[in-house]
Amino acid sequence: MHFFDGHALQLVGRGVKSLGVRDAHAAVRQRPHAGPVAARLRSIGMNVTPIGDRIGVASAVKMCRSVIIKGIEALAVESLFAARRYGAEKEVLASLAATYPQMGWDGSLPDYLVSRVAEHGRRRAAEMREAAEALRDIGLEPLTALATAERQEWLVQEIAEHALSVPGGGAFSWQQLADAIGKGSPGEENSLAMKSKGQS
Repeated sequence: MHFFDGHALQLVGRGVKSLGVRDAHAAVRQRPHAGPVAARLRSIGMNVTPIGDRIGVASAVKMCRSVIIKGIEALAVESLFAARRYGAEKEVLASLAATYPQMGWDGSLPDYLVSRVAEHGRRRAAEMREAAEALRDIGLEPLTALATAERQEWLVQEIAEHALSVPGGGAFSWQQLADAIGKGSPGEENSLAMKSKGQS
């Protein structure tokens, strides 16, 4: 019996596109068996890459990537909700689009990032707290990971407190969600008619 350290960046077969990662992708690690295992997994349609010889490297790739991805989501929630309350979201998004023209800040990216937190923030917060423990284990204070967890969980709690119904799938508007949280009365039932931005 052989054990492998590994991580999966995406679910196979769902076609999820997340900040440039387009293929269902996984990485495995263990010398000398990683190569044959990767070949077998590729034979059933997975995009698998053996990486490195040290135990924990594949998991570290997933964790370090998550600090970035989930951190960007949390930053988007905090920045855009604040910009919305100031009436400055158009200017903020235009500036981000000019600085990072390939990311889609002037398109569907803001809705996508905020929707990920709205739908999965509680689980993502838990994952970030686990990442924080791993960072402490290597002597790095997890300042960003913990802040990301707090902001991700904050949005989920606000949605619950305002009794908001957030649809899954492609129909979502971060502006409507921000407005409902900023103006709604906690405890009132609010059904958000989210507009579609064309990205699931």
